[in-house]
Amino acid sequence: MLAKDFSNALLQLGQASTSMQFLEEFKSKFIEFRELVDNLENIPKEELREKARFSIDFITSLILKWQEEGLIRPSEG
Repeated sequence: MLAKDFSNALLQLGQASTSMQFLEEFKSKFIEFRELVDNLENIPKEELREKARFSIDFITSLILKWQEEGLIRPSEG
């Protein structure tokens, strides 16, 4: 349940990002990410590691881009 909620939250983040013009480069990867999230139950076990890696790379790149654009700031610890 937690993984599904987390996936849905990331999906919403991706939707927000695709509406921002300066994130044009993320649209195709977001579409792939969305399809992946929508079909989690249908991914063969031998592909899970590759799909998880793609998801982590996509989200990390997206967050770093937001930071670069000044949309988010690193936490001050």
